[in-house]
Amino acid sequence: MRASDGAKLRRCSAEPLPGSHRVGCNVADGFHCPSNRKGPLLENCRFLRVNDDCVNIYSKCHAVAKCLGPQQVVLDLPAGARSLGLSTGASRYRPGDTVGFVNPNNGDVEAVARVAGVETADWRGKPHVALRLDRPAGGLLSRDELGKPPVTGREYLWGQKTGPVEHFAVNLSTKGDGSVIAGCLFGHNRASGLKIKTSNGVIENNRVESEPQGSCLLLLCELRWMEGWIPRNLVIRGNTFDHARVLTTHYQLPYDGRPASRMIRRVSIEDNVFAHASEFAIRLNNACDVQVVRNRIQSARPVTIDNCDHVRIADNVFEMPAGAESPVALGPKADKGSIEIQNNITGDEKRSASLK
Repeated sequence: MRASDGAKLRRCSAEPLPGSHRVGCNVADGFHCPSNRKGPLLENCRFLRVNDDCVNIYSKCHAVAKCLGPQQVVLDLPAGARSLGLSTGASRYRPGDTVGFVNPNNGDVEAVARVAGVETADWRGKPHVALRLDRPAGGLLSRDELGKPPVTGREYLWGQKTGPVEHFAVNLSTKGDGSVIAGCLFGHNRASGLKIKTSNGVIENNRVESEPQGSCLLLLCELRWMEGWIPRNLVIRGNTFDHARVLTTHYQLPYDGRPASRMIRRVSIEDNVFAHASEFAIRLNNACDVQVVRNRIQSARPVTIDNCDHVRIADNVFEMPAGAESPVALGPKADKGSIEIQNNITGDEKRSASLK
């Protein structure tokens, strides 16, 4: 579902037909949602045995192809091009949109401007989308300056980094803010459960079951897939993760690089159940101002924190096997002075017969 505005899906399903004995039901994500101006509502839906991620909400990034001046940039986005046959390139940017220019070598946002106009300009013999900006965005590195051709395939995912990477543009007005995912069932899929790359959203009262190949819930920016942006102001509450791998936050650069920044902010993980969690239950990276409160976690390694600050771990129940180490592990980049760990119950102090 591309370039929509506040779509609502209620009681929808993507799963094999009962009695069909099919292993899976499709060839990709269950719900793929790029470049939406307002995030979707998913309520009482079922996404089971899909062949990639259950849900992926993000804003598509585009490489800066050429700079025509400090207030005009050409994107590696052919004018009139259709991705998956759904929306034209120009429709992804409108006058008045806010665009961020990120340096994918370190993850820093180095310029933010509004779109004053959407035009076309020739690059490498073909018309491409060009943005006229309301203010200078100088110092941007382009593919033209680096002598690179148009982006090919999954260049930033599987390619080999041999030098600097050009700046990326991301439309901050089309990152699906305000998404709500409630009362849904996810699981038994090939890749990750939910990939959330948006802000001001709520994920509540869902169930994620079985161990997907990836994580059960990722709050991330994934520039190696050219998918952004930074998750902020999110509430994760009342969910059950059964035999699921990990809830994680992280920021991934092209060629699998990791930045030093802590840009994922203001996330509350509250009143959830993590049953029979394999590996980690919650793993926090590249984040600050995170609350992990009143959760029930059954895992040998409940919470791991690295490259984070201002994290509060409180009033949780950790059910751990005998001989397990501390329920909260702090990595070398964690800001230990700003991390609060208090009023948690560990081991047999309040063990229930099962977590369901």
